Amino acid sequence: MLMQNHSNENDVKNWLREVQYEPIVKALLENSNLTMIQFETILIDFFSSQFSEKYSKIKDKIKLRLKSELSRGSFNRTLKQARQNVVRSIYTILLLGYVGAFESPKLEPFLELANRIKSHVDEGRKMGDMDMERSRLVEFLRGELRDLIEDLATNKYEYKT
Repeated sequence: MLMQNHSNENDVKNWLREVQYEPIVKALLENSNLTMIQFETILIDFFSSQFSEKYSKIKDKIKLRLKSELSRGSFNRTLKQARQNVVRSIYTILLLGYVGAFESPKLEPFLELANRIKSHVDEGRKMGDMDMERSRLVEFLRGELRDLIEDLATNKYEYKT
């Protein structure tokens, strides 16, 4: 789901809703270290400068959240938690790679899967609304991703050259 240039608050909120209801995003988010609120908040923080220059301040970013009447403190706490979860996830991967638990070839299937997911989603968008086919695709990708991650976590995955 590529972020496009959105100039007004409603466009940004519609984009956030679209991202959150994307089946593949939902499947990935279920098994991530982020809550939906943290995900929404970090998306706003990552992309706010691309939406418009007027969203550069925290008080303006708060307006982009889908939940109304949010305090600055609450937004900042959620953003801090989301950033910590992302950073800790990256450190975990780096740590396991450093001690040899993850060799770079073992990570290649995940990069390939990410590219396949993006490719399938892009193709699906070109073909229009095909709910049944898309649903099958999401379930297939969800299962394949789950199996790859479980194999990697239990050190069962063998990279085939």
